[in-house]
Amino acid sequence: MENITHLQEQIQEKLNEFTKLEKVNAHLVDIEDKISEMNSKIRVYEKNLEKELKDIEKLEGTSVKSLFHKVLGSKYEQLEKERQEYLEVSLKYKEYCKRVELLEFEIDLLSKKAKNIDEVKTELKQLMDMRKSEILRSDNIAVKANLENILNQIQRSYTIRKEISEAVIEGENSLKLLNVVISYLRKARDWGKWQNTNHSRRRGYVKNNAIDYAIKNLTAAQVRLDMFSKELADLGDNYIKFDLSRAQFGQFTDFFFDNLISDWIIQQKIKSTMANVESVVDKIQRILLGLKGEDEKNTNNIEQLIKQKNKILTD
Repeated sequence: MENITHLQEQIQEKLNEFTKLEKVNAHLVDIEDKISEMNSKIRVYEKNLEKELKDIEKLEGTSVKSLFHKVLGSKYEQLEKERQEYLEVSLKYKEYCKRVELLEFEIDLLSKKAKNIDEVKTELKQLMDMRKSEILRSDNIAVKANLENILNQIQRSYTIRKEISEAVIEGENSLKLLNVVISYLRKARDWGKWQNTNHSRRRGYVKNNAIDYAIKNLTAAQVRLDMFSKELADLGDNYIKFDLSRAQFGQFTDFFFDNLISDWIIQQKIKSTMANVESVVDKIQRILLGLKGEDEKNTNNIEQLIKQKNKILTD
């Protein structure tokens, strides 16, 4: 195993080829960004050209006498100034058009070089898999054990990535629903103040609907929060329970119609519920921030492990 095998030589050649194609692809992306930027400028210059041309045509159609009353200087001086401005914009416009033309020509050449990158990547993977099998069948216990360890770490890291992604999705879904709940609670927050205004019955009905919608979305949010907690548990964290029971809303509709307690108490209950929901939202946001940080570290770890694996396979 110490001598370089034919398979290792093939891997090295294919790896060099793939590395070159990756650089070509990166250059293609950079050129495409430049073309997009230049096309934006070209559109601006086109508008400026149109404006400058209209200014010239307008000036050419203006009599010397009327122009004398409008501006200082002669018509010919003004016309020369407008033509000079038109020429400056025209030159910039043509310059950018020419640069785009050259870059598009370069893209055409590079695209032909990079068109088989997927094929080369597939061939490289096949060679790497063959080399991996060769090492795992070898008598070199140290190299074999090192490779197996790295492969296991890579597999675990991919599993963690998947679980983090699932947790983030459920957390973000929960946030969306909770923000809807908060928006409806805000509509109901000043419920008591409306009792002494005109059309209080109609406005009270609107507020009553706001509470109903808040409860409806809260129920859906609780389902998502339970799923979020489960995904966090799958990651190995302590099971985090988010409790947002419907009972926390109290019987607002009964309070509204039966007037059993004061409006002030109803307002306080709404405010208290809002504070609780906002607290949960803050908690979820902090957890999501942590998850995304862990995902970034895990991704970096995967990249390092793959480099280690490839080094073993190419050495």
